[in-house]
Amino acid sequence: MTSRKGSIIALAERKSALMLEAVPEERRRWRHLAEVRGVCRALVERSKPLAPTAARVAEEGRNRSELFPAAQTLHNSYREMLSVWRKAYHDIMHIDALDPVPLSELEKIDVSTLDQGTRFIVEELRQHIRELTQRCNALKEIIAEAVPVPADDLPDSSDKSIEMLCDWLDWAAESPFDLNDFMFPDVSRPAP
Repeated sequence: MTSRKGSIIALAERKSALMLEAVPEERRRWRHLAEVRGVCRALVERSKPLAPTAARVAEEGRNRSELFPAAQTLHNSYREMLSVWRKAYHDIMHIDALDPVPLSELEKIDVSTLDQGTRFIVEELRQHIRELTQRCNALKEIIAEAVPVPADDLPDSSDKSIEMLCDWLDWAAESPFDLNDFMFPDVSRPAP
């Protein structure tokens, strides 16, 4: 019989194995996924688990292999594997916590058997949760309306603008001026 921690790790291991099966073994991505899985598992299996953040996984991985992906590469290319093990870490750290109760279930809780003071507290908490939910929904609506243009609906003129920017960057790179990190000419004297 496995422990609760063992079953959480086993579930993460199964999800990781599915990710590995989706990639051919001879590919470098498969090798990196296997290495990331090993490091994440080692971090989560410790007696005092450590969160498998990209920075920590990259640091631990570099101790094992020089060719281990950098933290930014882990964020960009291996985030699914990291998220599986972060969820396992979160589940282990909150193993004794009760599952959250949805708002609809919260309203169904019978408070008629409670004494008056406790009933009042529960009703106040319900009201507070309803207010917070309304505020969150209003903020979500404001954010959704504030986004001016979805990224998929770029105008046709944006291609021309990007081409012009690329041409200017090519010209700037070949120019006789020294350029800084932002591709602007470096001015050695103070401007008037």
